[in-house]
Amino acid sequence: GNITKIILPSNQLSGNGIPEAMSRLIHLVEINLSVNDLYGDIDPMIFTPLTKLSYLTLHVCQFTSNLSFINTLSSEIIILDVGMNKMTGEIPNDIGRLTKLEVLYLFDNSFSGELPKELGNCTEMQYIDIGLNVFTGQIPETLSNWRNLSSLWFYDNKISGQIPEWFGTLPNLNTWESTRNLMDGPVPDSFNQLSQFKILRLGGNQNHYGILPIVTVLCRRSPYLIINLQSYHSAILQI
Repeated sequence: GNITKIILPSNQLSGNGIPEAMSRLIHLVEINLSVNDLYGDIDPMIFTPLTKLSYLTLHVCQFTSNLSFINTLSSEIIILDVGMNKMTGEIPNDIGRLTKLEVLYLFDNSFSGELPKELGNCTEMQYIDIGLNVFTGQIPETLSNWRNLSSLWFYDNKISGQIPEWFGTLPNLNTWESTRNLMDGPVPDSFNQLSQFKILRLGGNQNHYGILPIVTVLCRRSPYLIINLQSYHSAILQI
């Protein structure tokens, strides 16, 4: 058929996986099955014929699969949202094929492993939330390619190392949320350059320092800056 969208959030749908029949709807641009009682694995083969698919939203279900279906997703994908499921495994290197990806929501699952350097190929990235998982390792240098990045959330993981200096050179960055990880070291001086910055949350890490001079500069640019330097404690500074 010529159906281009299946948008059925909060419809009390139930069943194992995504219906195989969807793979025959080759003109699909958008699938939204969020907030339903769908469970089990997501069959990667469903997406192979869907070469026009740009929006895939599956949050708040009960899926338990890994992310191997990314390998068969259309390279047209702009939004990929599987937040609040029961999914596991690592982000496959093939995510680097999704060069039009703007929104990636993986939050509140049980994903693990290091962030692949191939994420840097997703140069249109604007919003990424990988919080409440078990990601490890350091932030890949390749993410400096995310020149359109607005908001980054990776709270409640096991990410280590320092905040890279180049994050302060991203012109549209306004939110940094890395609470409750294993990060340490200074907050880069380059954060002073962030003209759009509004939210900075660093609480519950190993040892961040050098924050107060940067906060002072940022507050002069933004009437309200939300900061968090300790776990479960935030403050609003008004200048």
